[in-house]
Amino acid sequence: MGMTEKRVIIGTLVFAALVACEAEQEAQTLADAAPPSCAPVTPPSAPAGALSNPQGVAFAGALIAVTNTNLDPMTYAPLEGSVTFIDPAVGEVVNQITTTQPNPQKVAVTGDTLVVLSTGPIAYDFDSGDSTSGGSGGLDLTPVDALGAATGPARHIEVAPSAEDAHLGAPLDLAVFDGRAYMTSATSNAVFVADLAAGALVRGASNPLLYGDTSPRLTTGAITAGARHLYVTDFNADTLHIVDPGADAVRPCAVDLGLSAMDTEGPTAPRVLGDHLYVLLGLAKAVVRVPVADLDRVAAAEAGACPDLRPEVFAQDVGEFPNDLLVVGEALYVVASGDNAVYGLDAGGARASTLALEEGSNPWSVAASADGRHLAVTEWAARAVTVIDQGCSGARIRVVAP
Repeated sequence: MGMTEKRVIIGTLVFAALVACEAEQEAQTLADAAPPSCAPVTPPSAPAGALSNPQGVAFAGALIAVTNTNLDPMTYAPLEGSVTFIDPAVGEVVNQITTTQPNPQKVAVTGDTLVVLSTGPIAYDFDSGDSTSGGSGGLDLTPVDALGAATGPARHIEVAPSAEDAHLGAPLDLAVFDGRAYMTSATSNAVFVADLAAGALVRGASNPLLYGDTSPRLTTGAITAGARHLYVTDFNADTLHIVDPGADAVRPCAVDLGLSAMDTEGPTAPRVLGDHLYVLLGLAKAVVRVPVADLDRVAAAEAGACPDLRPEVFAQDVGEFPNDLLVVGEALYVVASGDNAVYGLDAGGARASTLALEEGSNPWSVAASADGRHLAVTEWAARAVTVIDQGCSGARIRVVAP
């Protein structure tokens, strides 16, 4: 189902505005089993501005790292971005550093390094619906053991937009494979590549990997790494593309993830679990999956001989405005921003648990500790982060910044 056949949904700013609306909560417990209860923890007051439209989240050593997009409430233009570090045991904000570029979207830990991806400003034309990069984005790199006392990023890799075509820029999502960071774009079908050890951009706006088309177009891509390949979803065309890192190329065959011949279903948040790749269909409120072995066949095929591969529907009705998917062990969690909730799915795709958050909080991302015991959820509209201890009857610490 090509892009020209569907009603295209354009732009991350529009999607952010949609998911910011308030919705009813469902009052359910976090888990069916009842682990031991623990004494409640009241976190110390967070400094003003410590959490401002928090978005990305990751457990980094003994701390939680949270990116603050800090958007202007009237225009949604990004102001100064930052990363806040929180002690999950007591909910104390222990440090905050400014990012090199505004609009930090994603955060990840690779080895002993924290990697923060900033998109930079985006220019949105409300008349045409077009989005272009409004300035540089990039990666900030900081040693995990220095986060509590860092005064800024240790290193930076800039991703500047193309001078010829401003669609080529605005890094959006991040996956690390064999020491390289692969970044999708918020405004084009590009993948940028950086060598983290060298601190250098290998493929920037002048020579990106392009998927789906040979010329730039809006896709709002998301990316994840598997054992052999990287998988990129095209939000606007309902397709999945495969990057072969060894060949430094996008394979010619794609997978159609759509369930409808007419509507855009918005694939995002691809995640590998066991022998399947799971993908969240944000606009169809569903999760689909494809065997990795079948994706290897697609990766090996040449143009003109692409396998006819269709995804399996794993779960439906996964919540209003779902926008993140997390793998924890053998479990999947869906962040449903419109429901102000995080839903746990069992091995059959049924809803097994619900973490209900504050009404109107607009949860954005969820991360898990290395042992899977703790979850951390960013609440974009509420300027808050909730930490859940699944080993203590779902005990919570909610950090709110004025």
